[in-house]
Amino acid sequence: MTSSEPWDSGIDALELMAQQHVQIKDMLESVRDSAGDTREQRFYNLRLLLALHEAGEERVVHPQVRRELPSHDDHQVAERLSEELKIKDAVLMLEKMDMDSTQFESSFRALIKQVLSHFANEESVEWPLLRHGEDVATLRKLAEALRESERAASPRPHPGVEGSRANARMVSFVRMVDEARDRISGKHPERPADLS
Repeated sequence: MTSSEPWDSGIDALELMAQQHVQIKDMLESVRDSAGDTREQRFYNLRLLLALHEAGEERVVHPQVRRELPSHDDHQVAERLSEELKIKDAVLMLEKMDMDSTQFESSFRALIKQVLSHFANEESVEWPLLRHGEDVATLRKLAEALRESERAASPRPHPGVEGSRANARMVSFVRMVDEARDRISGKHPERPADLS
């Protein structure tokens, strides 16, 4: 989900998020089915994509649900945010483990279940609320806001840490999420974003 990703500019926010969900599911399988340096690099890429995706949802999608839909649907946003927090906690625990250990493999399988359940809830509960409550033009504007937030939040390469192990361990998931949020909100000095 960097600026180099070929997302179709004519799709709406829900279609864009559905594409992202497919990409994340593929990456989950890729991490699960790999080992060693390859697993570490794939886990790093997965963490980055999850951080960008969730930060974009927090900045663009969840506020839209809260603004535009009846107040009784606010609990749906709270439930999704709670699920996202549990996923972040699981990723943080995984970061501290030996990625070739049985503990990592077991915990990673649990993360896959959490992510798939979260996606199913978004797709079956939150997205229909948006689809029903918003017109196509608004959903397309939301897609552009998501793309812009992801472009703003995408990290730069770091010279000197090209190796898989160094790169995969360099940035914690919390830092990735925080930096994505800062860049999306315009607080990051190098790449401010104005999404209003």
